[in-house]
Amino acid sequence: MLKQIVVWNAAELEHFVSIFDKTATERGLTTKNIDSKDCLIAIGYGDVASLVSIVTDNAPLSTKDTGFVFRRTNQDTYRTHLIATILNKQAPTYVDEANLLSDKTADKMTLGVLLPLSGILVPKSILLTHHSYQVNQQFLANHLTFPCVIKKTGSKGKQVWKVNNLVELEEKLTTDDKLTLIQEYIENDYDLRVFVMDGKVVAAVKRSSADGFYNNLSQGGSGESTEISDEERNICIEAAKIAKLRLAGVDLVRSPRGPMVFEVNKAPQMDIFSPFIDFDLEQAYSEVVLEDLMRDSK
Repeated sequence: MLKQIVVWNAAELEHFVSIFDKTATERGLTTKNIDSKDCLIAIGYGDVASLVSIVTDNAPLSTKDTGFVFRRTNQDTYRTHLIATILNKQAPTYVDEANLLSDKTADKMTLGVLLPLSGILVPKSILLTHHSYQVNQQFLANHLTFPCVIKKTGSKGKQVWKVNNLVELEEKLTTDDKLTLIQEYIENDYDLRVFVMDGKVVAAVKRSSADGFYNNLSQGGSGESTEISDEERNICIEAAKIAKLRLAGVDLVRSPRGPMVFEVNKAPQMDIFSPFIDFDLEQAYSEVVLEDLMRDSK
């Protein structure tokens, strides 16, 4: 029988933790938060030579009567991927399939390739490093248009820039030789953040800003609840499925070429979007997670 829920890497998710703890308590469950950075993985140190266990606070983590919840974050992703893979074999877990496959499954670069391969419309894009930029400058000179958008690994609108010419582009590329995503700039008055939970669209928020670029609410943009078309709904559900995310924030823009996905967020900041809709996203998510774990534990 399920008695306890362990939530991983939720230290910065204060609103979610408070809502989840309250919802779990109402169901007779206790909760505990663990950071993956405080854990080590031990192999062959138990009664069985092949036993794989998670060690925290100097002791193996018990899975008896315990369920585990993994919120997709950008922190300690590889170790979280390994821990999720281990616990998914040993106990009830609520986890994105992306966490079980690879820590890179749902990142910007991977989805920049997977979405168009699956027929989803995305901005024209180029993935490159500073070195491959130098080797292929003629191709880029022939095909790049300005302004364009530069994206490196990051979240909440950070590590994202609009550049207006080659000089600005080269400045961003020369900071390191990591894989970088260049996307065409889609002019817009607003974009959409669509929340998908377990294959269903539960909310959509229209985001806008003075400059038409940094529409992220964490970057000062404004929001309001909105409706989306059946076509847009199906696109967002499919995008979350491709990203293998049970919880996803799909960023969509209405372009002259049709609805276009420019990002799928694995940690979609439900707390800052809830004020713009008529229910608490964190509460809805908590109920979905707990129902799933309690069903799996029977």
